[in-house]
Amino acid sequence: MRLVRVQSLLLVILALLAGAILLSVWQATNRTLTVTFLDVGQGDSIIIKSPAGRAILIDGGEEGQYGGRPGTAGRIIIPALLLAGIGRLDAVVLTHPHDDHLGGLLGVIENIPTGILLLRRDQGAAESQMFQRLLDVVERRQVQVVQATAGQVLNLGGGVRCEILHPGPQPVIGTHSDVNNNSIVVRLTYRQVSFLLPGDLEAEGEQWLFSRRPNLASTVLKVAHHGSDSATSEALLDAVRPRLAVISVGRWNRFGCPRPVTLARLRARHARILRTDLEGAIAIRSDGQTWQVRTYGHR
Repeated sequence: MRLVRVQSLLLVILALLAGAILLSVWQATNRTLTVTFLDVGQGDSIIIKSPAGRAILIDGGEEGQYGGRPGTAGRIIIPALLLAGIGRLDAVVLTHPHDDHLGGLLGVIENIPTGILLLRRDQGAAESQMFQRLLDVVERRQVQVVQATAGQVLNLGGGVRCEILHPGPQPVIGTHSDVNNNSIVVRLTYRQVSFLLPGDLEAEGEQWLFSRRPNLASTVLKVAHHGSDSATSEALLDAVRPRLAVISVGRWNRFGCPRPVTLARLRARHARILRTDLEGAIAIRSDGQTWQVRTYGHR
């Protein structure tokens, strides 16, 4: 009887060792970074999953208004996270406190374990009721709030680096929209492939950005402010030189985005343009050297 128990214990140990070896092999061979621009209507929501399995959500779309879809968190973001095998978020980034970027975050943070929330509370706007509700959820779920500042770096493992480029310690003030121009700007790099994710940064904020960070060249540009003509200036495009431009925008939105002048600027630089209102969700997978695009239907 004792021999049988010893043999059973050895089998369990061997099974655990085999599982650990298989997991190590899978992690070593799974070298793919995935960045998914969700179709949340007139708003932004981006899922980042590193080869190490670490995950970040940038913005959460809007709940209902201005072309946002009711139940954005429950119907779109959370299912997308679970489909990607993400049951926990290492970080959530709120680029700026406009409802079309923060609305869906309430439901996400309420239901998905979250490490930290990066945001700014000096972006030039009175804090909305929706933003206060978000802070209530964050406090209840005991999520750490971190004030984002240029120079911070998140290590996502597997060679993926997520750097905060903007805003600096002192916010930009006196612009057309201080809230948009103090959007948190993220640059994601994985070996030779990079993504510039500028929230709703407008031309005035762009000038601050590339005057202090001249090396902005990136493979993929998330076009700021849904393709508005107040953003994505000639100077920014000259600095970034994107091969792919992704526009997160609502179908038939009342703002007329993306604006023809913005599309013309992108086409003049031979950037491939993809739009969530036309292609649906847009997923970019990369091994750090090459990258591929897959779209997931129309709303």
